[in-house]
Amino acid sequence: MKEPVTLEQHIRSCQKLLSKHGNLELVYSIDDEGNGFQKIWWGPGIGYFSDRDSDFISEEYFEEESKGMERYGNADYKKVVLIN
Repeated sequence: MKEPVTLEQHIRSCQKLLSKHGNLELVYSIDDEGNGFQKIWWGPGIGYFSDRDSDFISEEYFEEESKGMERYGNADYKKVVLIN
């Protein structure tokens, strides 16, 4: 099974592209099949992601959102970098 990309791997890849192609605008695919594309307007952020639920909660709201909600336990959510 393929492992998710880490922040370090992503940065190294971006540095190679920057070195070869210069400071280009960024776009993202709206799904894994490339059915649409949009420009990236926001920088990266920190939050928590659940592989089980494919759910993301920003770091700023995680503590409040997780109060009294068993499904938001630390076992289900891990700290991640959101790239868009």
